[in-house]
Amino acid sequence: MMLAAQSIAEGTLVHERFRIAALVGEGGMGAVYRAVDEATGETVAVKVLKNTLGAQAAERFLREAQVLAGLDHPGIVRFKHVGTLDTGGAFLVMEWLEGEDLAQRLAGRGVTFLEAVRAVRGVAEALVIAHGQGLVHRDVKPQNIFLVGGRAEQVKILDFGIARGGKLAKALTDPGTAMGTPAYMAPEQATGGAQVDARADLFSLGCVLYECIAGAPPFFGDSPIACLAQVLLTEPAVLGTVVPGVPKPLEMLVMRLLSKDPAARPDAAAVVARDLGAVEPLLTTEGSAGAVSGRHVSRFEKRVASIVVSRDLEKMDSREEGATLPFAEVHSALTPAQEAVGRRGGSVNVLWDGTLLGVFTGSSSAGDLAKAAASAALELKARTPERALAVATDLANVLGTSATGAAVGRAFGLAGRSGIIRVDATTRALVGDTFLLRGTEGGTELVAARDASESTSRQPVLGRAREIGILNAALDSVREDELARSVIVVGPAGQGKTSVVRAFLDHALKAAEPPRVVRVACDPGHAETSFFVATEVVRRALSISPTAAPSVQRLALRRGLSEGGAGATFHFLEHAMGLDIEGSAPVVAEASYDPRLLAERTLDEWLEVIRLFSKKRVLLLVIEDLHACDGPSARFLDRALAELVEQSVLVVATARPEIDEAHPRIFADRLLDRIQLAPLPRRAADALVRAHLGASAAADAVERIVEHGAGNPLFLLELSTAAGEGLVEPPASIVALLQERLERLESNARRVLRAASVFGESFW
Repeated sequence: MMLAAQSIAEGTLVHERFRIAALVGEGGMGAVYRAVDEATGETVAVKVLKNTLGAQAAERFLREAQVLAGLDHPGIVRFKHVGTLDTGGAFLVMEWLEGEDLAQRLAGRGVTFLEAVRAVRGVAEALVIAHGQGLVHRDVKPQNIFLVGGRAEQVKILDFGIARGGKLAKALTDPGTAMGTPAYMAPEQATGGAQVDARADLFSLGCVLYECIAGAPPFFGDSPIACLAQVLLTEPAVLGTVVPGVPKPLEMLVMRLLSKDPAARPDAAAVVARDLGAVEPLLTTEGSAGAVSGRHVSRFEKRVASIVVSRDLEKMDSREEGATLPFAEVHSALTPAQEAVGRRGGSVNVLWDGTLLGVFTGSSSAGDLAKAAASAALELKARTPERALAVATDLANVLGTSATGAAVGRAFGLAGRSGIIRVDATTRALVGDTFLLRGTEGGTELVAARDASESTSRQPVLGRAREIGILNAALDSVREDELARSVIVVGPAGQGKTSVVRAFLDHALKAAEPPRVVRVACDPGHAETSFFVATEVVRRALSISPTAAPSVQRLALRRGLSEGGAGATFHFLEHAMGLDIEGSAPVVAEASYDPRLLAERTLDEWLEVIRLFSKKRVLLLVIEDLHACDGPSARFLDRALAELVEQSVLVVATARPEIDEAHPRIFADRLLDRIQLAPLPRRAADALVRAHLGASAAADAVERIVEHGAGNPLFLLELSTAAGEGLVEPPASIVALLQERLERLESNARRVLRAASVFGESFW
């Protein structure tokens, strides 16, 4: 509930000089009255602070008076007087302004290109004076830009209440505190950095100019935190792709102002004013810059992003509303986040309240991004159990660098309980076969990575009897002939590769002599990390946690290999696993000068370990997403099939079609079965949908889902779930997977398809 400001009756004489005429506005900080200065006869504005607010608010109020008293420019609202009411509340007297603020104009008829440039140029000229005195406004936004008489060429900057610098000795906000309005706040402000200078105001000015021309701000979100995440992580669409016809010099200036790096922005407000002056002759007053042309084909694309949010709710709740969590308090969580997210190809940002954002985006598939985010979240849960975690995946507006879109807001909404990882529906659909999930009152909880021995079938595996039969026959052949062989199951995302392998494992593990199963999922974030998959095979086989201390991992490795019959120390393998914590052994140090020799010696030791693992029973290596395997590990697997040909080893791999580009002819010269998964036959698709919806499902609904599902098991299941919940829009998981297919097209082809989405199903 908003506290009422002090009420001053009409006709009251304030400070024996200012006669109150009328209340004209009221807000969270206080009220504004129109009054007459009886000493001069001028109409003035009297701003009265609520006396119920704290000392810091009063000090900011005084700061505004001090700042305005020291500034004299036609583009800055003029200070008249400051004092205290008889009832104890502070008041500030300024010149009276007739007109409207820029926010009101944008909410109404908008502005033309020319009006936008003139208004922002006027603000830049006024900021030259403020910056010249060492002051940073820190809250430049449309609400604080007043159009006198409604004219863009006559602007006034308002509200210097949180300005910092200049002659004011005491800052009201400590370093590490974010003050300002999220949608217009520079990245260095959003992170609470101490080095916020005049270039932060220029970033805000860029946001204002972008909004004037595009009709919407460059950064937005469902909450202040989500909005700050956009500021930190999202590159807005290039202005000319949003509004055709924007002069190139104007577009370039706006995008420079919006640079994340302060050094990439214009040097000073005077430079901005000069450049805007040079743009004016290129503009006309025709056309509204406050409306966006919606039917054009842009270079602006949507791609998939997965977001990990980590929040310390207890510390946030213990602080005053709006207060910043000092970086010192999040340092213990930041390092694990940087390691967990960074090693999987993501990036980490810190928000002013201590929230950590992990962002996964780029050319990887939707499933790969979601799995990387889920894996990072599990590691973070183990290392920072006091924090609430969430993972969300969605399409994001992407232009060159990372972006977040709606996933940020959803992730913040899900991160509501310490020690728990919650995931949104899209992430759930993309990772459900790889991670253990369970339903809770607050949503779906991510529990752990699935063990190879677990059955993960969420639905019957229909229409795949032939493929499962090939896998069973391969295992029988290895048992009987004691010859190493391989099977690769190839298909696009959602085609059922994992389900086929799981069904095979269910059968294999029920045998009288079950194989020793070692399952590793290749990680796109480690596709360039040499030996990553090979060393993960060893860790998984010996149940060595990758997050354990190196000394603990090394002890587990040596003990496990010794129990398996190894009689020597595997120095090269320890080096590849990063466990030679006391320095490399002399033989490793000597070989390190020759990368080829180092790789060969590492391979020799790795092959010896595989021999140990397959000595007593069949070793079944399940390698998921082989297309994302690092090159050295892929060669190790291929060499294992060649050099251990008389060992009982079966390599079963899943891969997307891009396997032929990532690792051409892998296993081609070995005993190999390649299973190319086709879309489900119509009868199997029909049975799958009916099994999900129930026997009473309407025939026309089943037919529609089967038609739209195109034989893709995941599509069929997600469409069935949506139909059961009465949803009309396609599930986000399907949109993400379709986007993944579009990503494999070259850029001009994607542009044509975007044109098709604008002009309709048929166009020429």
